[in-house]
Amino acid sequence: MNDILLRSLTGAIFVGVLIGALMLGPLATAILFFIFTVFGLGEYYKLINSANPGSNSLITGVTGGAIFYILLVYSMIIDLTFSNEAFIYILFALILPIELYRKKTNPIQNVATLLFGWLYLVIPFYLVVKLSWLHWNMDETASGLIGLFILVWTNDSFAYLTGRFFGRTKLFERISPKKTWEGTIGGIVFAVIAGLIISNIIEQEVVFWIVAALIAALGSIFGDLFESLFKRSVGVKDSGNILPGHGGILDRFDAVIFALPFFYAWIVIFG
Repeated sequence: MNDILLRSLTGAIFVGVLIGALMLGPLATAILFFIFTVFGLGEYYKLINSANPGSNSLITGVTGGAIFYILLVYSMIIDLTFSNEAFIYILFALILPIELYRKKTNPIQNVATLLFGWLYLVIPFYLVVKLSWLHWNMDETASGLIGLFILVWTNDSFAYLTGRFFGRTKLFERISPKKTWEGTIGGIVFAVIAGLIISNIIEQEVVFWIVAALIAALGSIFGDLFESLFKRSVGVKDSGNILPGHGGILDRFDAVIFALPFFYAWIVIFG
């Protein structure tokens, strides 16, 4: 199959499934992002082990991260009186002693890379579910979350197109040789335009969506650069191949992972 056709078909199915889950509500969103969490963590720990064999246990990393995700979602549903941060410390306290018995070199590095996988992936995916839950409880659709994803996709698409046709000045050649300042600026401009359109369609404050567009654009820039740095350090092109033409879960969500915490904070600040 033609690469462009395969990429387009995979992208359309992915977008349809994602938006469908967000529209169905927090339960469907939680299940879908649990699947993304498991596959994403699997990609992460495989990449870590490819660079440093045996440094992390794939089973421990994925299982621990999945449990962490479930506990966070469960605590949100039953509205526990103590903060979700308690689960972070509990899991860390349970995981850290494991390294005592593994007899591996670089134990501190091993623990750091193990826990970073949870911080990097689980918490942003949990925030998707939390935002879906908040919208649902306020009898609102998931328009805010869908809007964020649209902004990220708009930035990515137009950054690529603008860079391809007008790109001359390298943005960060050491990490991502193909990215240019022209493409980056183009992505930001079109993300802001998309934010204005979204604000008009769903009749929400223009200021909110302009800032949200900037958050999405900056998340796309730094999220992509960080993942490029990560993949370059372990010598791979894609994090996985679960999405033909798009790579893996980490490839597909690199921008959202960075943008979501700031988007969540912006919703809280804006009220």
